[in-house]
Amino acid sequence: GSGGGSKKNAAAGGGGGGSYSKSISGFSPGTYAIQIGQGAPSAGGNTDGTAGGNTWFINASTVFADGGGGGLAVGTPGAGGNSPIGDDTTISGGNGVAGAGSQGGDGGDGANGGAGGAGGNATSGSNGSAPGGGGGGGADRNATGGAGANGQMIITYTLSATCNLTDAGLAN
Repeated sequence: GSGGGSKKNAAAGGGGGGSYSKSISGFSPGTYAIQIGQGAPSAGGNTDGTAGGNTWFINASTVFADGGGGGLAVGTPGAGGNSPIGDDTTISGGNGVAGAGSQGGDGGDGANGGAGGAGGNATSGSNGSAPGGGGGGGADRNATGGAGANGQMIITYTLSATCNLTDAGLAN
């Protein structure tokens, strides 16, 4: 999620990081639908951050990683994505950090290694790093929040050969 844009006299919270999901499944050859979550855009001054987009394979019920929540202009941090679905590994994203005084909150880390952006200190918050890092919250005085980073999908597959055992030996 993106970090919040700060209010005049309050620092904004950092955005949450995206979750991670891994599935080890046998799928038949074919065409499959995918969606790569888009990072949340930077939030202007005195504006709440928004949630990052979701990433999924086939549909949101098969393999799914959710984007983090946006940080709020009043200092409340965004929650990390916490509803991943997969049959092997699922990890929630890191929560953003609350803004305090004039210091914007840091963005939460993405569960697959993307760093959260730094909260602003008399400046705007920094953007999160891919994949899935949350944006940092803006410092006080209407500073903008950092953008959340895009999600990522990696597909690994093995080509299998068809083998036949005949009188002459093994053939493919």
